[in-house]
Amino acid sequence: MPTPPDNFVKIRLPEPDGEIETTWAEPVGDHFRIWNLPWFVYGVGFRDIVEARPTERSGFFDFVRVVEPSGNRLIRVLFEDGNFRSLIDQVETMGCKCEGATEQLFAISVPPAVSLREVARLLMRSELTWELANPTYEDLFLI
Repeated sequence: MPTPPDNFVKIRLPEPDGEIETTWAEPVGDHFRIWNLPWFVYGVGFRDIVEARPTERSGFFDFVRVVEPSGNRLIRVLFEDGNFRSLIDQVETMGCKCEGATEQLFAISVPPAVSLREVARLLMRSELTWELANPTYEDLFLI
């Protein structure tokens, strides 16, 4: 993402291991719109509207809950050999947004108009390590 506008804030998202991940967010009334793809948290997606509380640090807020899901789904992919360009090009051609944390870890946002099933089929054929992060596998299959 390019440098965010001056009015953007950081939302602190709790990771499953207790660490904190931050993402840029745009103020929207009393809430915030997420502007990055989360790397480690579950249940939050690109452009979701979230509730967050101010922290002791100016410009930082603690995530409370998703108020309005955007409909974007989130997948994370691990490229063990760092050879990501071909697959990323394919999912971007399908209409997905991708962000790389490193040359090995990528997040893919699958918009509502793009078939999650088709993106998943592509990933299954690739034999890469990947996971559903929003919704999670458990959310989809009620495990």
